[in-house]
Amino acid sequence: MNFWELLRHPRLSRLLGVRWSGQATDGLFQSALASFVLFSPERQADALSAAVAFAVVLLPYSLVGPFV
Repeated sequence: MNFWELLRHPRLSRLLGVRWSGQATDGLFQSALASFVLFSPERQADALSAAVAFAVVLLPYSLVGPFV
């Protein structure tokens, strides 16, 4: 099988679709969290809230990443 035949396979296209949509929603969550914590006009961001936001974003990759 070549690359294009593999892309037409229903299971692979479903897997890629789920993977891409998951990555897109992860990116949306990260940008929303950063804009809410760091660029909120109602309150000034301090170092602790920025550190918590980065921990929320990066901790799952640090915990699950070695096992995947």
